[in-house]
Amino acid sequence: MTFRRFFCSLLTLLLTSCAHLTEIPTQEYIAPPESELSTIFFYRTNSMPTKANVEFKIDNIRVALLPDDCFTWVKVQSGQHILSASYDPLLGLTARLPIIVESHKTYAFQYEGQASGGVGVPLYGNDGKVIGYVGSDRKAWTKIEEFPIERINDLILYSKYVSSSR
Repeated sequence: MTFRRFFCSLLTLLLTSCAHLTEIPTQEYIAPPESELSTIFFYRTNSMPTKANVEFKIDNIRVALLPDDCFTWVKVQSGQHILSASYDPLLGLTARLPIIVESHKTYAFQYEGQASGGVGVPLYGNDGKVIGYVGSDRKAWTKIEEFPIERINDLILYSKYVSSSR
C-alpha cells in the first residue's frame, strides 16, 4: 500500500469513524412477527476490529449497525435484493451478495471481516521522519455468506440481539 493510499484511508477512517464506533445497546431478543414478508437474519461474527460496528444494507438502504458478535433481523419483500456489509463503505471494504427472496421464508447471513493489520511499528530515518512500517502484512477483507438456518436457535441463545433500524 502506498503512503498516499494509507494516509487517505487513515484520514477517512478518522473522519467517519464516529458513527461506526457508536456504542449500540443490546436487548432481550424479540422474535419477528408473522407476516406476508420474509425474514432475513444478519449475524456479525467476532471479527476485527471488534470496536468498529458493521453497517448492513439491503439495496443500499441501511437496516442495521451491529457491534461484535451480535445479530438482528429485518422483514423484506420477496424479489431480488443486494445485501451489503462493511466497517466503513468509504474505505472500499464492502462485502456484497445478490440474493433472491421468496415470500414467507427465513434467511440468515453472517458477516466476517478483518481490517488491515494496522500500521505496524514505524521505522525512522536519520532525519527523524517515518520512512516505513514493519509488521503490517495482514490484508483487509470482508465477506457476507449464508448462515445455516438450522443454527438460528443457537444464535438466539448465545449471541446478543440488536434491534434493526428498519
